[in-house]
Amino acid sequence: MSERFDSAVRLRRLHGMRGYGVYCRIAELTASSPSKKIKYDVDDLAYDMREDVAFIRQIVEEFGLFVIEDGWLEDAFNRSPEAKERQRQEQIKRNRSEGARKAAATRRAKKAQAAPDEPEPEPEEEPAPAPTVETIETADRDSDSARFDRIRDEWNNRFRRSRRAVVALTPDPITWQNFKESSAIYSDADYCDAFDQALNDQKFSWQFKDALKPSNMQRLLSAFEMEQQKKRKEMQELTPEQQELIEYGNKHGLNWDDFN
Repeated sequence: MSERFDSAVRLRRLHGMRGYGVYCRIAELTASSPSKKIKYDVDDLAYDMREDVAFIRQIVEEFGLFVIEDGWLEDAFNRSPEAKERQRQEQIKRNRSEGARKAAATRRAKKAQAAPDEPEPEPEEEPAPAPTVETIETADRDSDSARFDRIRDEWNNRFRRSRRAVVALTPDPITWQNFKESSAIYSDADYCDAFDQALNDQKFSWQFKDALKPSNMQRLLSAFEMEQQKKRKEMQELTPEQQELIEYGNKHGLNWDDFN
């Protein structure tokens, strides 16, 4: 993945948006093929993108982003350990999903066979007791705790490889107080946006409990909104074709912002 990123950065520096767009288009063609390969016909590719043959050949052959074998063209990322591990994990998920589906079908079949022809009348249920103040407070605490776990996991998803990651333990009083104050104001999406801004800020030095403070959350979200407005303005200055290519690159792990 690091080699792919470095190659894409070098391509961006040498050829700008034009080269990046050609790379994304060829990657799109290979990804949409059932075999993940396309016939390497540089004339067809040049016609498809209205580009020079020599320029297409340069993008394909000089940056290590593609593999050419027996006249076929393949995205080099498909052969990387990261791609193979992703494929393995996806296969595991499919196997588990299929196993769960079969198990559920088996349980339903056994239950249907064991059921009598005429089901016995179910006993009347007693009305549930009205909730007391104590049960309501307990439910609120459980709900807060579940949300805290979600927010902490979102933080760890971004900082898991750094010293800012937090362990799954009961929060200390300061962290919990900051969370209680901010959770009354901000949504889960706000937390995610703020954490994204923190991750992209090279001067960011706060720990998890500091980021949860309402004032710090507001600071992060304000910076995030300014950054989003800047991105929207830059995107509006691009052609629809360029916007489409950038969106495709983002979906496949290449963030245009990283190359600027």
